[in-house]
Amino acid sequence: NPKYRPEKNTVVNVDGNLHPNSWRWPKVEVPKQKLDYSPFVKHLRLMLGSKTKVNYLLDQLAYRYQNPDHVNNPKPHIAFFLYGKPGYGKGTFLKVITNVFGETAVKVAPDQAELKGGSSVDLWKRTWLFVEEVDVRQGSTDYNKIKTFVGATTADAARKNEHVSKHELPAQLIMFSNSAPTFIEPNDRRFFISKFETEFDSKEAKQRYFTDYHEWLDSDEAYPAIAYLLKNRNISHFKLAAEAMMTDEKRDITTLV
Repeated sequence: NPKYRPEKNTVVNVDGNLHPNSWRWPKVEVPKQKLDYSPFVKHLRLMLGSKTKVNYLLDQLAYRYQNPDHVNNPKPHIAFFLYGKPGYGKGTFLKVITNVFGETAVKVAPDQAELKGGSSVDLWKRTWLFVEEVDVRQGSTDYNKIKTFVGATTADAARKNEHVSKHELPAQLIMFSNSAPTFIEPNDRRFFISKFETEFDSKEAKQRYFTDYHEWLDSDEAYPAIAYLLKNRNISHFKLAAEAMMTDEKRDITTLV
């Protein structure tokens, strides 16, 4: 019965019992000196369309990076829904988070059907859970389960071929989709919703931009630079219990609902 304990030994003592630790150190280390992380911030600014939204997302990422111990520093009960046309870097964002936080800090589900499996509770036992293709309906079993797990740090659930037992749920959820969500309820507190796309003057301009961005990400300094940003970002203003930021996209969607 492995336990997820970031920055702890490979075997951890939990309530007097020894468990294997499912977390491993990321390959990317935080450099001692600041490196240029501006291409990453610029990319978020382009895709999210707002400096305010970028700062909100960076604060959430930095909080989890600076406070990996979910037992003493519980997760914010906030999930992210990023939507837009394919080919604008949602998968690249997943790649960045996986490299900076480490492979064992991230779980990926290809679609929300994975969240209904017999051992789906295991997907939530990391720092981040990504769902790549989302089509959730309001009031559905999928939505009710997502809503419950986003707002909880532990849950009683049954894994496949096992009895019901208590499970830790440290993961924050990030959902990707090509279209806006239809499941959001009025007065929702949990979801940060934003488009993740932008307009380029031409296909050639888009290609040049992403070629340059990926060349930077493939350099030796890109991921350490992002790690430095998250490790040293000032989050003294961060409020753990605050509801998700209201965006124009979320306001429009909840108005339609």
